[in-house]
Amino acid sequence: MPTPWTYEDGFAFHSPSACSELLTHTNGKLYWIGNICEKNPQSNRPRYPITIGEVNQDTGLLIRDSVTIIDDRQPGEGERMTLSNFHAREDRENGNVLVFLPRFFVNGDEDEHRFTADLSQITVRVGSGRTRMSSSGRPTAGDAYRIWPFATVGTSDPR
Repeated sequence: MPTPWTYEDGFAFHSPSACSELLTHTNGKLYWIGNICEKNPQSNRPRYPITIGEVNQDTGLLIRDSVTIIDDRQPGEGERMTLSNFHAREDRENGNVLVFLPRFFVNGDEDEHRFTADLSQITVRVGSGRTRMSSSGRPTAGDAYRIWPFATVGTSDPR
């Protein structure tokens, strides 16, 4: 009999019908990257925030204390914006997790360019504790940063 996927402590979480990914890291850990919502999604939304968390490899359940928001909807962005349809990989030089995603519908979904978006890169340091986020939802201490085509958001500039 199938059972719902939960946190290790049995507490349920909600995720929309959107892309998610399991990533095996060279540090021996298994990470899940996907959207977690505060309440049961409606019509596959919202597709934010995007999170990363460790999966217990013995139970296959998500470790609640490891779940970290790596990007979220920002002030002024449309409610239907998405942080999904992404790909993640490990940077073999430094062990960072690189998440590449478009930020669709940031200006709503009514204009003719709603399916046009710049590809963003989110860099997450793993293995030395949780990624820290500021109260504004922006990464702090260089643990995660988002790269736009011509600008860097966060405290670290990878250029």
